[in-house]
Amino acid sequence: MIDKSFLYPLHPEWFKNEAMLPEYQQAAKEITTGQVARANIYVNVLMSEYGLSDNSLSSFIVPQAKDIQYLYNKGFNMVLGTDTGNDFNFPGYSLHEEMQLMEMGGISNLDIITMGTLNAAKMLGVADQLGSVEVGKVADIIILDENPLESISNTLSINTILKNGVVQKRFENE
Repeated sequence: MIDKSFLYPLHPEWFKNEAMLPEYQQAAKEITTGQVARANIYVNVLMSEYGLSDNSLSSFIVPQAKDIQYLYNKGFNMVLGTDTGNDFNFPGYSLHEEMQLMEMGGISNLDIITMGTLNAAKMLGVADQLGSVEVGKVADIIILDENPLESISNTLSINTILKNGVVQKRFENE
């Protein structure tokens, strides 16, 4: 996700996805020459590092996803994380976008979900309390309208959130 966010200034077409947050469209209107210069440096480094001949989104994502999958298969505890704080990462939404990039790169949706739940709990040392649905664990659950195993973007189809077993009030965009 961090690589994609650095490359956004060179690819304004990536902002045209209707599902994206309005903040993305606003950020696209405010791209600076400094962001474009940084993106050009970054794209050259990535292309050299991965031996790429084009700078399409999939050409960057696939080799990185293969690296993640390789480490995951070797037993590394891979978790999700978008490195928020950079210009085109938005807390909450960018995590969903990162999952979509991992799916694009060939990582299975079940592995992606595990990285965001049980693996994250393991990393934080709280897997005995969080990260999976089991008797005795904290009941923090997101109920979706669509199956994320079919398409990871279905994680955006949030129906209900339970925090510690209590249904949370939904705030609608105004």
